[in-house]
Amino acid sequence: MKHVAFALLVVSSAWAQEAQPLPSAVHQWTPAQIGEFKQLDPDARQDLIKLAKVGKPDAGEGPLVEAIPMAFFASAVIIVAIALYFARRRSQQLHETIRLCVEKGAPIPRELLVPPRKPRSDLQRGIVLVATGVGLSAFLSLVPGGRQGWAVGILLLAMGIGYIVASKLAPRENGT
Repeated sequence: MKHVAFALLVVSSAWAQEAQPLPSAVHQWTPAQIGEFKQLDPDARQDLIKLAKVGKPDAGEGPLVEAIPMAFFASAVIIVAIALYFARRRSQQLHETIRLCVEKGAPIPRELLVPPRKPRSDLQRGIVLVATGVGLSAFLSLVPGGRQGWAVGILLLAMGIGYIVASKLAPRENGT
């Protein structure tokens, strides 16, 4: 608690030295707090004034404030590294299978060389876009100061509805 009182006193002293008006909070200080500040030696007062100009020590800053963004980026790097590891592992297994086929003289299946393509699913894409659009609109409408931000979500919602309609209108592969 003493640090907070000293920080408030230091801020008022810094404002006084720069000939700026003091905030109304100065009038709420007790004489004991002012007396504690006045009892400090001039070097300690100057150090506290410098500290007040740079930033308050109890402003919520600390290792956690720096650790959260670092953890976010570290997790992104770890996810990419895991994805690359499994892609490399799959490629090694594919090459091992092809090598065994060549050693045994067996024909290499075409599916091993050219993987089959998944058919496009407009319905799936549409459902994902609709859900993303609704969620984004809801989130951006709640953000303070973002009155028109929800329109971005509406754009995604409209694209999703378009994909769903296109999936219903497109001819089916089985001929129906």
